[in-house]
Amino acid sequence: MSNKYYIGVIEEKYGEFKVKQPLLFSLPESFNPNKHMEEYNRDWYGQDCTDADEDENGWIENDFMMHRAGKVTEISEACFNELNEKGAL
Repeated sequence: MSNKYYIGVIEEKYGEFKVKQPLLFSLPESFNPNKHMEEYNRDWYGQDCTDADEDENGWIENDFMMHRAGKVTEISEACFNELNEKGAL
């Protein structure tokens, strides 16, 4: 089974400030990358959250900030390797 390669984003809000944290990851072809990001978001700050902790837009509240799984973009293996080697994300 071969892998697919992705850049995913965790979106964070601190009051009126918004930050996007990019992540580089690979998954077996049979895995859903959007579901993976949703699960990753639930443990973003080690909170051990469930989907019940998310609001209708996927945001999870964490003290004075909020975070959610954002966009996932599939990239080539060559691009993944280059970004990973350079530590760009």
